[in-house]
Amino acid sequence: SPWKTLTKVNNTYFRPGDQILFKRGDQWTGTLNVISPGVYGNPIVFGAYGSGEKPRIYGSEIITGWTEHSGNIYKATFSGNINQLFLENDRMKAARHPNSGYLFIDSSDGFTSMTCNDLDGSMDYKGAKVFCRTYYFTADLIDVLNSDGNRLTLNRAPRHALKQGLGFFVMNKPEFLDQAGEWFYDATTKTVYLWTPNGDSPSNYTIRASVYPDGIYLNAANFVTVEDIHFLHQAGTGIHLRNSNYVVLNRNDITDAN
Repeated sequence: SPWKTLTKVNNTYFRPGDQILFKRGDQWTGTLNVISPGVYGNPIVFGAYGSGEKPRIYGSEIITGWTEHSGNIYKATFSGNINQLFLENDRMKAARHPNSGYLFIDSSDGFTSMTCNDLDGSMDYKGAKVFCRTYYFTADLIDVLNSDGNRLTLNRAPRHALKQGLGFFVMNKPEFLDQAGEWFYDATTKTVYLWTPNGDSPSNYTIRASVYPDGIYLNAANFVTVEDIHFLHQAGTGIHLRNSNYVVLNRNDITDAN
């Protein structure tokens, strides 16, 4: 009989030549962990059977139980940590300041202290996160340890030195949730807040939150083929390879992996 859960798959050790096929048109939630290796000419295959859309493996879980919080903002309790939120598979924007574009560093010690005159000096930014472009091709997301007026002290230094003129924005404060299509998650109270694009209740939609790090995780799994699977909403990586060689990837889709 067909298996129903990824847990059953993850707890089974497979032999070279085995095929683990997911029914097209169906969906699962979680991470597919692969630890069984194939051999040359006889790989282990993870794929699809039947007709219709590719089987989906979601890295997100559905949130229910929404109640009105204030105005157009609704809230729901959710136990997992969230780094992406989706309304009917459309990714919502994490509440941030400014709502678009960047603020710019006016001065810094190069490591953990930065000043921006455009910040609201009356706000306590402790617990916020700074997303900072520290070089042409790098960015860092760093916690704010404390603030004093327009000066922020970060809990660690970025990979490249903070410099005057670098762009950044701040996240992870409820005050930043100020327009439709944004969300905020309070990790202390395990509460997610959402202002839907239409301002109505999230209960009218399917709301999903990314919680699982990978769609499929291959660890020391050589000679494995992964094909015809759709990975969605992973909190980290759609397909994660570690210490694995001779892995073949065919016709897979990855949507909104972070």
